Amino acid sequence: MFQIFTRLADWATAQMGLCVQTPLGSSVHFFIEDITKIFVLIYVLIFVISLFRAQLSPEKYATT
Repeated sequence: MFQIFTRLADWATAQMGLCVQTPLGSSVHFFIEDITKIFVLIYVLIFVISLFRAQLSPEKYATT
């Protein structure tokens, strides 16, 4: 399911001319893979929460 992030990190590190077996290449690969994964998961979470909030009626829960 998350292989796309690994492939993206592989491609990005290869474009930078880094080898994944080196400490620097491994660090950059890990950073790119995890940062993109975190951003996508946060985006999905915000999207789902927005859908739920859009279904709520403000008049229904308003207190007077």
